[in-house]
Amino acid sequence: MSDFQAKIKLIFFPCVILSTGFVLVYTFLNWLLIIKLNLFSLNDNVIEFFIPLVLVITLVIIFLNPRIKLLEFYKGNGNYPFLYNMVAVLVVLIPTICAQTYITKATGKITHLNNISEISKYALTKYYTINTYSIDKHNIGFSNAFGVSGKHNEYFNMSIYATLPIRTDRDDTTNKKCYCWLGVEYSEQISNSIRPELKDTAYRDFAKECQRKFDTSNFGKFIYLERVGNSDDKDDYLKAINQSSYFLSKSEDVLIGINEPFENRIKGSFNGMVYSYFIGLLFWFLILLNPLIERNRVYEFQKGEYYVVEDVEFLKWFIPNKATFVTPLLIDINIIVFLVMVFCGYGINSFQAEDLLNLGGNYKPSVMRGEWWRLLTSIFMHGGLMHIASNVCGLMLIGAILEPLVGKFLFLFVYIVSGILGGMASIYWHSPSIVSVGASGAIFGMYGLFIAATLTKSISKEFEFGMLIFALIFVGFNLLMGLAGNVDNAAHLGGLISGFIMGILLHPIIKNLHPEEHY
Repeated sequence: MSDFQAKIKLIFFPCVILSTGFVLVYTFLNWLLIIKLNLFSLNDNVIEFFIPLVLVITLVIIFLNPRIKLLEFYKGNGNYPFLYNMVAVLVVLIPTICAQTYITKATGKITHLNNISEISKYALTKYYTINTYSIDKHNIGFSNAFGVSGKHNEYFNMSIYATLPIRTDRDDTTNKKCYCWLGVEYSEQISNSIRPELKDTAYRDFAKECQRKFDTSNFGKFIYLERVGNSDDKDDYLKAINQSSYFLSKSEDVLIGINEPFENRIKGSFNGMVYSYFIGLLFWFLILLNPLIERNRVYEFQKGEYYVVEDVEFLKWFIPNKATFVTPLLIDINIIVFLVMVFCGYGINSFQAEDLLNLGGNYKPSVMRGEWWRLLTSIFMHGGLMHIASNVCGLMLIGAILEPLVGKFLFLFVYIVSGILGGMASIYWHSPSIVSVGASGAIFGMYGLFIAATLTKSISKEFEFGMLIFALIFVGFNLLMGLAGNVDNAAHLGGLISGFIMGILLHPIIKNLHPEEHY
């Protein structure tokens, strides 16, 4: 069997089977359990993105990673195996995400109503048409939403959500019951690095433009209505509904007006699903052409001597062990807290400041009122997927180096204290309206401890120069990105300085530790 045939049989076809099988099985389960039987009420982002992401990564590691290691570049320099694994994840994940959007739209039923008051007489459906209705532009509700996005939080997102009552007719002014709402969203994105007063000015200009659009828009012009599912948008619409006090009885059903033919609803999602599936597999085929196959590993693999256990070494980052006990524990706690927030429907890529505050975020007025526990709880909370991903990576890097050298108790002590002091620096520096979360202050404290231990020669010489340069580059790069993206550099600096000072004060203890006892 030639190298080409081996790669097609052992690597390409398994990816085709995994991609095809996962898309079909997950989409069917989504349709059956969520859409058809409605057994669970999860956030749409969780169903369409987060659960597939976790499952796909797991399946790629178990089934494709051992096969990727058959390629010859595995023993060379570079992170080619990691790159190929990431490509495999995308090959399976992207068509899966597109398929969930498609199946939701394609299987959604449409209900034809003569009057909006009939909506409660029918089972809930995805789409509606109404013969007689009137949009009330007087008894409306508004809510604001703000968030940050981008790899380094470089964008500041502003949104205004409006909910307009849908009445039976224009003369229906005495009825205090609202059967459902028409949802309208306005959004704008600006730089997150500008000063707070400039953000306030930008928001006022944005609000004025939204008001102009609202006053001049004809909201009654639509072909059909689409129900808003369980999503972050739905939560913001519900906040807007609560601002309307006119009605004694208010429905929480929010519909979006669609002004295009009903049959066009699935074109984009279907094309995206098909194109992403075939383009992904084509790309996977092309990147397999260049590497050669290691014949010895193929022979071992075919004999069943190549165990999957060897391919899940990454799990050591999540399982406490003798060398690094606290680091995996802290990583697990941070991830579990984030997953709980996600599955409770608070978001994925970003969270609302109000939710972070209610869950224990660091907030100056609350802390000054005696809620000092927020300085601790905020250390284990994060503002979005990119936020926790970057912090987990930073903790992995410093934990693998530092914890075996200083011991688990000292490592945990400095981590917690640096996080708390970083939180105190944050509330001292920032405006009282800022809600801050994240492990950045604690992680920077560990880098500060490492720098101090290196400068005081408290640790082995083999770590002195190279790792000191690495730590300084990491700290400098992240502080620079903080200036560019308006990240909480106060917490970063507070944690860094705290860890450094503790490293100076504790250097006799660290120096007396024998590294051999911690490996």
